[in-house]
Amino acid sequence: MEKRKRHTVYKKRQVHLCFDANIRGLLMQTYHAEMGRTMDLLFLDEDLSVGRLNPLTPSFRKRMLEERGIPTEDSFCGEYCTFLRRIEGLSPEDSCYVWCSKDPYELTGVAMASTYLASKWEQVLFCDSGPLQDVEPARARAVCDALLSRAAVTSLRPWAALWKRLQEENTSLRIAVDGLPRSVPETFFDPWIQRLLAQEAPQERDNFSIAIQVEEEYRTRFHGRMNIHFLLHRVDVVRRREM
Repeated sequence: MEKRKRHTVYKKRQVHLCFDANIRGLLMQTYHAEMGRTMDLLFLDEDLSVGRLNPLTPSFRKRMLEERGIPTEDSFCGEYCTFLRRIEGLSPEDSCYVWCSKDPYELTGVAMASTYLASKWEQVLFCDSGPLQDVEPARARAVCDALLSRAAVTSLRPWAALWKRLQEENTSLRIAVDGLPRSVPETFFDPWIQRLLAQEAPQERDNFSIAIQVEEEYRTRFHGRMNIHFLLHRVDVVRRREM
Protein backbone atom coordinates (compact mmCIF):
# COMPACT_ATOMS: atom_id res chain seq x y z
CA MET A 1 0.00 0.00 0.00
CA GLU A 2 1.43 3.34 -1.08
CA LYS A 3 2.12 5.75 1.76
CA ARG A 4 0.66 9.20 1.48
CA LYS A 5 3.15 12.02 1.49
CA ARG A 6 2.84 14.48 4.32
CA HIS A 7 3.03 18.14 3.47
CA THR A 8 3.88 20.78 6.05
CA VAL A 9 1.49 23.70 5.75
CA TYR A 10 3.08 27.01 6.70
CA LYS A 11 0.71 29.31 8.54
CA LYS A 12 1.54 32.95 7.87
CA ARG A 13 2.12 34.98 11.00
CA GLN A 14 1.98 38.63 11.87
CA VAL A 15 5.35 39.63 13.28
CA HIS A 16 5.22 42.73 15.48
CA LEU A 17 8.30 44.69 16.59
CA CYS A 18 8.26 47.38 19.26
CA PHE A 19 10.79 49.27 21.35
CA ASP A 20 8.65 50.61 24.20
CA ALA A 21 7.66 48.51 27.24
CA ASN A 22 4.20 50.09 27.53
CA ILE A 23 3.41 49.43 23.87
CA ARG A 24 4.60 45.84 24.27
CA GLY A 25 2.30 45.33 27.25
CA LEU A 26 -0.65 46.87 25.44
CA LEU A 27 -0.16 44.75 22.32
CA MET A 28 0.16 41.56 24.33
CA GLN A 29 -2.93 42.38 26.36
CA THR A 30 -4.93 43.31 23.27
CA TYR A 31 -3.92 40.64 20.75
CA HIS A 32 -1.68 37.93 22.12
CA ALA A 33 -4.34 35.84 23.87
CA GLU A 34 -6.57 35.55 20.82
CA MET A 35 -3.88 35.27 18.14
CA GLY A 36 -1.67 32.90 20.09
CA ARG A 37 1.12 31.34 18.09
CA THR A 38 0.09 33.12 14.89
CA MET A 39 1.40 36.35 16.40
CA ASP A 40 5.08 36.90 17.11
CA LEU A 41 5.95 39.93 19.24
CA LEU A 42 9.59 40.97 19.43
CA PHE A 43 10.57 43.60 21.98
CA LEU A 44 13.94 45.26 22.58
CA ASP A 45 14.21 46.85 26.03
CA GLU A 46 17.08 49.17 25.16
CA ASP A 47 17.42 52.95 24.74
CA LEU A 48 19.60 53.18 21.65
CA SER A 49 19.33 56.97 21.66
CA VAL A 50 21.84 57.14 24.53
CA GLY A 51 25.46 56.01 24.44
CA ARG A 52 27.81 55.07 21.62
CA LEU A 53 26.61 52.45 19.14
CA ASN A 54 29.86 50.94 18.01
CA PRO A 55 30.60 48.18 18.83
CA LEU A 56 27.02 46.97 19.13
CA THR A 57 27.41 44.25 21.75
CA PRO A 58 25.04 43.74 24.69
CA SER A 59 27.76 44.17 27.32
CA PHE A 60 29.02 47.39 25.72
CA ARG A 61 25.50 48.80 25.43
CA LYS A 62 24.78 47.90 29.04
CA ARG A 63 27.84 49.86 30.15
CA MET A 64 26.92 52.82 27.94
CA LEU A 65 23.48 53.05 29.54
CA GLU A 66 24.58 52.58 33.13
CA GLU A 67 27.35 55.17 32.81
CA ARG A 68 24.63 57.68 31.84
CA GLY A 69 22.28 56.95 34.69
CA ILE A 70 19.98 54.51 32.91
CA PRO A 71 19.39 51.37 35.01
CA THR A 72 19.45 47.94 33.38
CA GLU A 73 18.37 44.51 34.62
CA ASP A 74 20.78 41.64 35.23
CA SER A 75 19.03 39.86 32.36
CA PHE A 76 19.78 42.70 29.91
CA CYS A 77 22.55 40.94 27.94
CA GLY A 78 20.72 37.62 27.71
CA GLU A 79 17.49 39.23 26.55
CA TYR A 80 19.42 41.35 24.05
CA CYS A 81 20.99 38.23 22.52
CA THR A 82 17.58 36.54 22.41
CA PHE A 83 16.09 39.51 20.52
CA LEU A 84 18.90 39.47 17.94
CA ARG A 85 18.60 35.72 17.52
CA ARG A 86 14.85 35.89 17.05
CA ILE A 87 14.99 38.77 14.58
CA GLU A 88 17.57 36.87 12.53
CA GLY A 89 15.29 33.82 12.52
CA LEU A 90 12.19 35.55 11.16
CA SER A 91 10.65 34.14 8.02
CA PRO A 92 10.27 36.34 4.90
CA GLU A 93 6.85 34.70 4.45
CA ASP A 94 5.47 36.52 7.48
CA SER A 95 3.92 39.98 7.61
CA CYS A 96 6.02 42.46 9.59
CA TYR A 97 4.53 45.35 11.57
CA VAL A 98 6.88 47.86 13.23
CA TRP A 99 5.43 49.98 16.06
CA CYS A 100 7.18 53.31 16.67
CA SER A 101 6.40 56.84 17.85
CA LYS A 102 8.44 60.04 17.47
CA ASP A 103 10.59 59.21 20.50
CA PRO A 104 14.30 58.96 19.62
CA TYR A 105 14.87 55.64 21.39
CA GLU A 106 12.14 53.98 19.32
CA LEU A 107 13.29 55.58 16.06
CA THR A 108 16.87 54.50 16.66
CA GLY A 109 15.62 51.02 17.46
CA VAL A 110 13.83 50.88 14.11
CA ALA A 111 17.04 51.93 12.34
CA MET A 112 19.02 49.16 14.05
CA ALA A 113 16.37 46.49 13.43
CA SER A 114 16.16 47.48 9.76
CA THR A 115 19.65 46.11 9.13
CA TYR A 116 18.30 42.66 10.08
CA LEU A 117 14.86 43.03 8.54
CA ALA A 118 16.13 44.26 5.16
CA SER A 119 17.54 40.82 4.36
CA LYS A 120 13.98 39.41 4.60
CA TRP A 121 11.68 42.23 3.52
CA GLU A 122 12.20 45.23 1.26
CA GLN A 123 9.25 46.88 2.98
CA VAL A 124 7.41 46.59 6.29
CA LEU A 125 4.18 47.99 7.67
CA PHE A 126 4.82 50.96 9.94
CA CYS A 127 2.36 51.71 12.79
CA ASP A 128 2.51 55.02 14.66
CA SER A 129 2.41 53.98 18.33
CA GLY A 130 2.12 57.59 19.54
CA PRO A 131 -1.69 57.45 19.96
CA LEU A 132 -1.29 54.40 22.23
CA GLN A 133 0.80 56.20 24.85
CA ASP A 134 -2.19 57.63 26.73
CA VAL A 135 -5.02 55.38 25.50
CA GLU A 136 -7.54 54.05 28.03
CA PRO A 137 -7.58 50.23 28.38
CA ALA A 138 -11.24 50.10 27.32
CA ARG A 139 -10.36 51.76 24.02
CA ALA A 140 -7.11 49.91 23.40
CA ARG A 141 -8.51 47.32 20.98
CA ALA A 142 -10.32 49.88 18.83
CA VAL A 143 -7.27 52.16 18.68
CA CYS A 144 -4.90 49.28 17.87
CA ASP A 145 -7.21 48.01 15.12
CA ALA A 146 -7.43 51.49 13.62
CA LEU A 147 -3.64 51.90 13.67
CA LEU A 148 -3.12 48.51 12.04
CA SER A 149 -5.59 49.33 9.29
CA ARG A 150 -3.74 52.58 8.58
CA ALA A 151 -0.24 51.06 8.76
CA ALA A 152 2.01 52.74 6.20
CA VAL A 153 4.22 50.73 3.86
CA THR A 154 7.80 51.75 4.60
CA SER A 155 10.99 50.93 2.70
CA LEU A 156 13.77 49.53 4.88
CA ARG A 157 16.75 50.58 2.79
CA PRO A 158 16.81 54.24 3.97
CA TRP A 159 16.52 53.09 7.59
CA ALA A 160 19.36 50.60 7.21
CA ALA A 161 21.52 53.31 5.57
CA LEU A 162 20.65 55.66 8.45
CA TRP A 163 21.76 53.06 11.00
CA LYS A 164 25.09 52.68 9.23
CA ARG A 165 25.61 56.45 9.37
CA LEU A 166 24.66 56.63 13.05
CA GLN A 167 27.17 53.90 13.86
CA GLU A 168 29.88 55.70 11.91
CA GLU A 169 29.14 58.98 13.72
CA ASN A 170 29.09 57.00 16.99
CA THR A 171 28.09 59.91 19.22
CA SER A 172 26.74 59.42 22.74
CA LEU A 173 23.31 60.93 22.11
CA ARG A 174 20.59 61.03 19.47
CA ILE A 175 17.48 63.20 19.33
CA ALA A 176 14.57 63.01 16.88
CA VAL A 177 14.34 65.64 14.15
CA ASP A 178 11.61 65.45 11.49
CA GLY A 179 10.83 61.86 12.41
CA LEU A 180 14.40 60.57 12.23
CA PRO A 181 17.14 60.06 14.85
CA ARG A 182 19.99 62.55 14.58
CA SER A 183 23.40 62.42 16.26
CA VAL A 184 24.14 65.28 18.67
CA PRO A 185 26.82 65.85 21.35
CA GLU A 186 26.16 64.34 24.76
CA THR A 187 26.18 67.91 26.11
CA PHE A 188 23.21 68.88 23.90
CA PHE A 189 20.91 69.55 26.87
CA ASP A 190 23.52 71.24 29.08
CA PRO A 191 22.65 74.83 27.98
CA TRP A 192 18.99 74.14 28.76
CA ILE A 193 19.96 72.90 32.21
CA GLN A 194 22.33 75.83 32.81
CA ARG A 195 19.56 78.28 31.97
CA LEU A 196 17.26 76.68 34.55
CA LEU A 197 20.02 76.59 37.18
CA ALA A 198 20.66 80.30 36.60
CA GLN A 199 17.13 81.16 37.65
CA GLU A 200 16.27 82.27 41.18
CA ALA A 201 17.06 79.95 44.08
CA PRO A 202 18.38 77.00 42.00
CA GLN A 203 19.57 75.31 45.20
CA GLU A 204 15.93 74.89 46.21
CA ARG A 205 15.13 72.99 43.02
CA ASP A 206 15.97 69.31 42.99
CA ASN A 207 17.44 67.53 40.01
CA PHE A 208 14.19 65.78 39.17
CA SER A 209 12.17 68.98 38.79
CA ILE A 210 14.82 70.43 36.48
CA ALA A 211 14.98 67.23 34.42
CA ILE A 212 11.20 67.28 34.06
CA GLN A 213 11.32 70.86 32.76
CA VAL A 214 13.99 69.93 30.23
CA GLU A 215 11.92 66.95 29.11
CA GLU A 216 8.84 69.16 28.71
CA GLU A 217 10.84 71.64 26.64
CA TYR A 218 12.08 68.80 24.46
CA ARG A 219 8.47 67.65 23.90
CA THR A 220 7.47 71.16 22.86
CA ARG A 221 10.34 71.55 20.42
CA PHE A 222 10.61 68.04 18.99
CA HIS A 223 7.22 66.42 19.76
CA GLY A 224 8.67 63.38 21.47
CA ARG A 225 10.09 62.17 24.78
CA MET A 226 13.61 61.83 26.15
CA ASN A 227 14.83 59.35 28.73
CA ILE A 228 14.29 61.01 32.12
CA HIS A 229 17.15 59.00 33.68
CA PHE A 230 19.61 60.41 31.14
CA LEU A 231 18.34 63.95 31.77
CA LEU A 232 18.74 63.43 35.53
CA HIS A 233 22.31 62.33 34.87
CA ARG A 234 23.05 65.46 32.83
CA VAL A 235 21.51 67.72 35.49
CA ASP A 236 23.79 66.12 38.08
CA VAL A 237 26.84 66.52 35.80
CA VAL A 238 26.11 70.21 35.10
CA ARG A 239 25.31 71.02 38.74
CA ARG A 240 28.54 69.41 39.99
CA ARG A 241 30.58 71.15 37.29
CA GLU A 242 29.24 74.58 38.22
CA MET A 243 29.50 74.25 42.01
